[in-house]
Amino acid sequence: MHLSVTLTGLLDRVVISSLPRAFVKRIFAHCMGKNNTPYFANNCFKGVLYFNDDLALKFAQDSDHPWKGWEGECRFYSQSGFVFETNLEASAQVEGRRELRLESGSLASRTNRVSLDALLPKIGPEETIVLLGSVDKAEQTFTLEIGDSAFDPEKLMASLDDFEDFAFDDRLVTGLAYDGMEMAGGEVQRRGMHMIMPALFDHQGGELDLYDFVD
Repeated sequence: MHLSVTLTGLLDRVVISSLPRAFVKRIFAHCMGKNNTPYFANNCFKGVLYFNDDLALKFAQDSDHPWKGWEGECRFYSQSGFVFETNLEASAQVEGRRELRLESGSLASRTNRVSLDALLPKIGPEETIVLLGSVDKAEQTFTLEIGDSAFDPEKLMASLDDFEDFAFDDRLVTGLAYDGMEMAGGEVQRRGMHMIMPALFDHQGGELDLYDFVD
């Protein structure tokens, strides 16, 4: 029998990489020069990294950094997944005939902690770890051939990635399995996007803000 499970909700794209402190400092100095309040300076910083590749590339060249755009800065991690706790809707169909609404909060899950400590030995004191990302409204269908046995929703399992070490609360659904078998994810349908405020950490794991970069 053909099983399909459709998820609808918020889809995060998360990228974790490293950037030179000098590059980050150059952007913050530019933003503080234009906007002398933390609120506007932080929004300016966010805008340069996500939307102004020409300016980011110019500042990166000053720091000898090969800027690839925020989605290309994925030295350590790059993944998309539905936010597990927030407005996630799930429905299942068997042979396209029967639809069952699933309570996403009741789905069994296993969680992988994305570790900040594991990344710290990979950077030096003149580098920062950065978490970047986007949020879409989206829908995706996962499919699997399950044989002739009756569908049992308790056999569904969601794989989650957790970013608690990065002060980022969303847990992302990175895959679905049924009765121990991985389901194949189809094309994602996206509707709208906004960007995650970048989170920065030093080589000892301390969270940074703009005043750590502006003289």
